[in-house]
Amino acid sequence: MTARRPPVSFGIVLLAGVGIGWGLASRNAPKLLANGADRWGDRALAAGPIAVEMTADKIPIAQDALYYLNYSTGKLLSTIPTYQQTVSGTQVFTEFAERDLIADFGIKPGMNPHFLMTTGSLGMRSAGWSPLFVVETESGQVATYKVTAQSTPGSTRPSFQLLDRHTDARLGRAITAGSR
Repeated sequence: MTARRPPVSFGIVLLAGVGIGWGLASRNAPKLLANGADRWGDRALAAGPIAVEMTADKIPIAQDALYYLNYSTGKLLSTIPTYQQTVSGTQVFTEFAERDLIADFGIKPGMNPHFLMTTGSLGMRSAGWSPLFVVETESGQVATYKVTAQSTPGSTRPSFQLLDRHTDARLGRAITAGSR
């Protein structure tokens, strides 16, 4: 019994569809692309580039930050993995920067915040860094953070910068006129 091959017209339609899709995508403005993340209970983990460095061979290498969110405490941590060989072994993580999301989002006592986060890409406009987006689902607020590296001998210390905070009623459940 021989396997039946799809007709040539199937291949032509498939190629046409791919071509049309690429053509439509290239005409649109640069898109915001979300990177990977993971979540377990009230904790989330995400990673994204914060800078692009050029090697001696002119090869771009992205430097990533790792983000850890504990939304039950409202603490957001970030570190910049840096491979270092030491006398005692290999060191990848050095220091962590911390943000207090309760303060950043203006969460009042008695509120029960729920945070989500992801990294994104701003395309060529970002010069190699990815913003970290944090959404508080009760109030409908979204904040944009930027992490930069402050290098000292033997350490790369991350620094958080809150770029923007915005409220949109469509993102939250408990929007009131006084919470904007």
